[in-house]
Amino acid sequence: DNLSLAGTASSSGTFGHGEVDVSGAAAVRPDGTIVCSVATFDQHARNLRTWLGLSWPELFAATSATPARVAGVESRKGRIAPGYDADLVALDEAGIVPFTVPRGEVAFRR
Repeated sequence: DNLSLAGTASSSGTFGHGEVDVSGAAAVRPDGTIVCSVATFDQHARNLRTWLGLSWPELFAATSATPARVAGVESRKGRIAPGYDADLVALDEAGIVPFTVPRGEVAFRR
């Protein structure tokens, strides 16, 4: 999970109708409660590979099929197959995003 502040230069914003400030890689409420991460998807993926030693296939399942199943959208997301939404985030060998493809169209290219 992360907040819309992820990958931006913003140091504050809102979440759940409350104000949050960025502290390191987390968004926190004024009382110090951690709300969520502000790390980007590729940073989360690199963390999984580093901390858990996941292989690329394990990483792809952990960041696609599993979240789709948990969210209840596994009939259209989480796989590259006919009939599935063409929402893709590519990672290079270093785990950096070279391009994204939401809804079948390239939206970002490094």
